[in-house]
Amino acid sequence: MHKRELVCVMAHADDAEIWAGGLLLIHHQVGPCTILIPDSQPKSRLDEARKGAKMLGATVETFANETEALRDKLVSLKPRLLVTHHRDDTHPDHADVSQRVSRAILGLKIEHKLPEALFYCDTYNSILSTGPFKATHIVDVSAHMDRKLGALAEHASQPIDYFDRMARRQGEHWGARVLVEYAEAFCEVPILGTRRSLTRL
Repeated sequence: MHKRELVCVMAHADDAEIWAGGLLLIHHQVGPCTILIPDSQPKSRLDEARKGAKMLGATVETFANETEALRDKLVSLKPRLLVTHHRDDTHPDHADVSQRVSRAILGLKIEHKLPEALFYCDTYNSILSTGPFKATHIVDVSAHMDRKLGALAEHASQPIDYFDRMARRQGEHWGARVLVEYAEAFCEVPILGTRRSLTRL
């Protein structure tokens, strides 16, 4: 299989659009991108996820609840960059997926297989159970915001107006930090004490 540039492991079908839609659109220009979500999603939500992902230039795959199954899926995808939820996310599903990702990649890092870097994405109002979300990388997504929101709108079974407003509000918040219209925020996470320290996500 071709080496994947970016893989987003998310808890719900629409999380990739909300928290990393602009990043996916940017990385689609340089390499394939995959959105991984639990296989427990209803079929209707999987269909929405595939429609949204298509607009982002990404594909959707699912993973089983077991850590070993997620590990095997990551081995097959071979991501260079891995994005998931913050371990201290206030949404329990987000925090659970984050912990599963951490467990899945520990052995892979020791074996020097993958990934080069792990990033946590932003969360609701940028507030974690431990305090404010602290970004190490803020990505200008101004040129991609319309398409990001269009992909989000494909999730018609969800309260899209709420998530659209939230995505715009947080995009403006992070954009103001770097003097652009809209941005997405990410936090690079050391894996077993090592850190890529990429200058650009």
